[in-house]
Amino acid sequence: MITFETKTKTDRKPILSDVDNDQFFVDNSGFLCQKVAHDGIITIADSEGRPIAGYYGNVGEDLPITRILPEITKINF
Repeated sequence: MITFETKTKTDRKPILSDVDNDQFFVDNSGFLCQKVAHDGIITIADSEGRPIAGYYGNVGEDLPITRILPEITKINF
């Protein structure tokens, strides 16, 4: 199991506008997501870690999220 410990920039809960494009984050439902545009996200896995694909557009930048994952520079597969 991999866990990450990072510094928090602020004490407030993160929102979608805090996430950079192409960055991974966990939404309030526990889904692993990736931001693909200022108002677009894709889901990658559900809260149980099962793969799931979905695209959501017109998402408000003030959407509360659970956490932002550290920046990923490369994925080896």
